[in-house]
Amino acid sequence: MAERSLARTQRYDTGDDRLAAHGHRLERVATPTGRSSCWRITLGHPDGAHEPFEFAAAPSHESAAVPSVLRELFAGVTVGRALVPRDHDPVVAGGGVDPLPADASIGRLARFVACRAVHTLTVLDPHLRLDAVEHDVHLARVAARRLRSEVEVMHDVLRPKRASRLASELARLGTLFGDVRDLDVLMLSLERAADPAAPGTRELRIRMRNERRVAALVLRNALCSPRHLTLLEELAAFAATGWSADGSRPGRRARRTTIEMLEHADRRLDRRVAALSDPPLEAELHDVRKAAKRLRYVAELAEPMAESRSLGRAARSLQDVLGGLQDAVSAHEWIDRPHRPPLDAHERLAAIAIADAADAARRRALDTWPVAWVRTHGAALRPWRPPT
Repeated sequence: MAERSLARTQRYDTGDDRLAAHGHRLERVATPTGRSSCWRITLGHPDGAHEPFEFAAAPSHESAAVPSVLRELFAGVTVGRALVPRDHDPVVAGGGVDPLPADASIGRLARFVACRAVHTLTVLDPHLRLDAVEHDVHLARVAARRLRSEVEVMHDVLRPKRASRLASELARLGTLFGDVRDLDVLMLSLERAADPAAPGTRELRIRMRNERRVAALVLRNALCSPRHLTLLEELAAFAATGWSADGSRPGRRARRTTIEMLEHADRRLDRRVAALSDPPLEAELHDVRKAAKRLRYVAELAEPMAESRSLGRAARSLQDVLGGLQDAVSAHEWIDRPHRPPLDAHERLAAIAIADAADAARRRALDTWPVAWVRTHGAALRPWRPPT
């Protein structure tokens, strides 16, 4: 047992007196043989308690120097965790990131999307490791999916190999967040649909809570892995350079590029709707929702340059309407899957209440999504197009 204990410890100066005053520490710990090591961040609290969590050290981090992204993570997120009251939202409209100007260059555009994601993910990081509460998981999931969508639509102006690898890693991260988030939505559905005093409701809630605990543990292990630390460093490099594929013209204005991205996302949504069956299948409407989400993200990104705020709002409305349909599908999938141990008779009654509520949400979505689509399709929402 003693041989496997983390014996050698090296503490690092963070350069921030506020952190030291609150008992925060950044250390590197290693086994006596030096064959393995990790970075340990310890967060102090006013009551004297401490909460440690660790990053496994990736092979490229075996030098004595602190990885730059880890130093930034420690200096930034420990402030967000321990010095800012917990009832304050740590992420406010991409706070900490300068907004895009109307005449932004392509390089500035690429760096902006990376800086915003790095800010969100690093500020939320300790919350996800230690608490993984519903609100933080949702914000982190949105940040990962937004950046993945933006990287994919900006593929032509980025270095393709690095951008593809980043999109793949963000997809994996979004899935991990989604596994926790889906159970949060399911538990909320249970609270709204089932009588808390009815037999089986409490037992079903405990079952969901236990499943969420497992999903949160899987997420925490992933966040503590060398793979995730490498992803954060990739994001930091992206934020620093933008990974522009056109190194000779990094200052080229981004307005034309963002309009092209908008047009591409718009056509993608049109194709998804045109390909719908009659009546549409749920899987097809899910593809429409994903296309609407991508259009929304691009419209929000392009807003300073293409005045696309109204289009972004309309796409978000369409996404939200179809989101009710997807939540219903997810609820039925969870209820119908084999459970260990199986649902008993009382739990099955509580699950039926969730299914009934899901069916009502599905009907509402099927009735109202065409209206949201017509509004999103309106030409008046695209002021960058010349009049015909």
